[in-house]
Amino acid sequence: MSNLKQPILNKLILLITFIAFANVIIHGITVISSPNDTGLLKWIPDDTFYYILLAQNFLELGIWSADGGQTITTGFHLLWAYMLLPVVYLAGDNNLLLMKLAVGLSFILAMIVPIMTAIYLIKKNLSTHLLLLSVFISSFSFIVNSVSAMEWSIAFLISAIYFILIYYAIENTRKSLILLLLLGGNRFFS
Repeated sequence: MSNLKQPILNKLILLITFIAFANVIIHGITVISSPNDTGLLKWIPDDTFYYILLAQNFLELGIWSADGGQTITTGFHLLWAYMLLPVVYLAGDNNLLLMKLAVGLSFILAMIVPIMTAIYLIKKNLSTHLLLLSVFISSFSFIVNSVSAMEWSIAFLISAIYFILIYYAIENTRKSLILLLLLGGNRFFS
């Protein structure tokens, strides 16, 4: 490809990236600003309400329980449940506000990785990678999960952090790689 066409292609990829981000952000804002629960309920999976119930019971009873304190519940993403505690507390008895805050938290956490990645790729002038990022955030899976108010957004963020740690560990020193493996990163190599 000639050098003359490269700047035009880079500008086109930046435009595609902008459109992809605008699409996701407009969708997120539309879901969060739904005037009633009908607009929210079609995007929130039923497991979201399980997490909300766990957080409500934890605030009220001091234990993670889905049955009002009869038994202690296990098998859920504890970090996501802890992150929902302030959401449940702030919303009080307002269910619509509760859903909006939970979706908003999920959406903000889901957007951290793509935004930071886009900034990095633009600074490094990696337009092909930027185009791949645009395809990823335009996928139905990303769009749905970003507003799901589920643990997906925190798992996505943690996975990205692990990837960055692995990348820098490999790039910088073997000691860092060994430390990462000892801290649990060995799951990625098995």
